[in-house]
Amino acid sequence: MPTRCIFGNAAPGRSCVTWTRPARFGAPMSRTVELVLEIEAQSANEWMNERAAHGRRGQSHAGTPSIGHELADRLSRTRSVELLHAREPVTVRVFQIGDAALRVLLEERSGARRLLATRAKRLVPGVRLNEAICDVALEAGTPLAFNDALSSEVGHALGMPDALVPSSVLLMNRTVWRWQTSVGPVVDIALLDAYDLAAPESAATHPRALPRFCELHLSATCDPGTESHKGHDEAARAAAAAARAVFAVAERLVDILPAFPTLTDVFARARGEAPSSEPVRAARVELFDAKTPHEALVAIGCNVARHWFGNEHGVRESSTTEFVHQMRVALRRMKTLLKTFPRWTDDTWMTRVAPGIDWLGGLLGEARDLDVFVDATLPTLAAADIDAKTWHKAHAAAEARRLQARASVQQALRSRRHAALSLAWLDWLAGQHFANGPQPEADLPLTAYAAKRVRKHYQRLTAESALTALDVAGRHRRRIEAKRLRYTLEFFEGLASPKTRREVAKQLGRLQSVLGEGSDAATALRFLEELEVTPYQKGFARGWCEAVNRCAAHEGERLLRELRKPKIVRDA
Repeated sequence: MPTRCIFGNAAPGRSCVTWTRPARFGAPMSRTVELVLEIEAQSANEWMNERAAHGRRGQSHAGTPSIGHELADRLSRTRSVELLHAREPVTVRVFQIGDAALRVLLEERSGARRLLATRAKRLVPGVRLNEAICDVALEAGTPLAFNDALSSEVGHALGMPDALVPSSVLLMNRTVWRWQTSVGPVVDIALLDAYDLAAPESAATHPRALPRFCELHLSATCDPGTESHKGHDEAARAAAAAARAVFAVAERLVDILPAFPTLTDVFARARGEAPSSEPVRAARVELFDAKTPHEALVAIGCNVARHWFGNEHGVRESSTTEFVHQMRVALRRMKTLLKTFPRWTDDTWMTRVAPGIDWLGGLLGEARDLDVFVDATLPTLAAADIDAKTWHKAHAAAEARRLQARASVQQALRSRRHAALSLAWLDWLAGQHFANGPQPEADLPLTAYAAKRVRKHYQRLTAESALTALDVAGRHRRRIEAKRLRYTLEFFEGLASPKTRREVAKQLGRLQSVLGEGSDAATALRFLEELEVTPYQKGFARGWCEAVNRCAAHEGERLLRELRKPKIVRDA
């Protein structure tokens, strides 16, 4: 069969790149479930120092040890793991495509080139079902420039009519192992390492600076055929088995390596899908395709996961307080999710997820409370006194404690416990994606289920005693109930009546804010009693706290009396 030029027309003195075998565009060639673990630099350095202190540093390389060599050494010493492809340098050109589900790469290693194209379906955040639609060996004459584009012929074959332009060039070392699991398919582990890679002389021709990264790409084949050849149920079972195998291996890896689940891998980042540098707030939950409570649970869980992971890097690396606030909100939304869907709390959730949420939520809560205390409550308290300058010493002590709390959170996010929690959360969510849910609740009409859960949260909020009759702890519990009802209405926003969306949600926000002022005042008093302040300042703070709480209780009662009963539109 004659070869065809797939790059732009060959210029004089340049050979075109040709097929060495026919391409198989369009029809899936293989299906894999993929999960990516990121090697975080500071955690990796601490891990390497720990290995060195225990005399476990790898001896397979000379000179200064590198993260990539140390990871490879540790994996090579792991039982059930065999080496498939030894460490080798690879250059990958990532092509810019409007379709986020389609990924086209041109890979060069050891003088050989391959064109790879995959179409991905995101099962849950961080977990992709990849279908290979093109895997072609290419034959090259004169080396191509880094900014060469794939021709429109290939673009049409991939469903992209325009020429495909490289968006980035990645240089890396790649090593591949295979892990034999006891829970299903084998899992391939590709280590992509660019932390310690020196830029070649040709780096000046690259369109962008070389990114530094280190990732483990875990994949398991789930169905080599197409869904036309195999039934949907069989394909789903195969994908579920592959996901279980990938998570089983990932669980072992985060236990022995400084690895953390990530929602965005290096290839996505090369296409401009980098995590936001700004705090990520809760997005609207889209329930267009959800007809049952189980489908809604998965959709809401994916939304919460994106909220959580979207702020993880900012909490770990930045001093911006809003990242901490948003990650704490994400964890509270996660807890509300299981209050709204209580029958879905299985053993995995209770043993692997819930304890970690309580642990991390406590650390984030302390850090957030100190942020509010230092930036808002303490300055307001000091301004109410005759001489605000007398509070400077207390403010400095509170600031030091705030920095300690933030450092504790950042250290926690670099810990194996956090890696295990993040992985367990995604594992549970992926399991729900493939499961049918508890019967009979899972198959109830969604609007009927949503109305029932909203009604229960509303009754808990409004059926208790008057706010003025409660102590500080009691009013705090009512604030939590208001927050749960608000989050639940946000989950089911698309099913709520227009008045509920416009008025009830806003009223709940005002109620939560007012009661929050009382809780913040009580928290401020607790912090002040732990600091070295004068007896006068402690007495002044107690009186101020009592006044704020009384005001919050009376205003909260007014808002609660005016709160309309939320409505779910049953025929939405």
